[in-house]
Amino acid sequence: MAILILNGKIVNSFKTWIETLIKEKDIKGKSLSDNIPLKDHIGLTWQMLVDFLADLPSEQRKQIKSSLSYIDFKNGDIFDYLLHLAKGMLTSLGYEVTED
Repeated sequence: MAILILNGKIVNSFKTWIETLIKEKDIKGKSLSDNIPLKDHIGLTWQMLVDFLADLPSEQRKQIKSSLSYIDFKNGDIFDYLLHLAKGMLTSLGYEVTED
């Protein structure tokens, strides 16, 4: 895992990268503290997803970063992919995810 030290604090560079990406894509009115629009999962925020993704193994983080970079390069909607990742996160944690 790449480690970045900023102002004397260790920073997870993947986490910083994905937070910055979400903030830059705020053109859709989304922010890290907003709820993820998933049925029956009130209170789940984009920040919670970012924290979960930042704790994944290095190879998974690399694949996620590659996929998000590709989507962004093609001017796609990164939030569609992040929503997909949120569903996967919930499923991996044992929660049932229902489709809207």
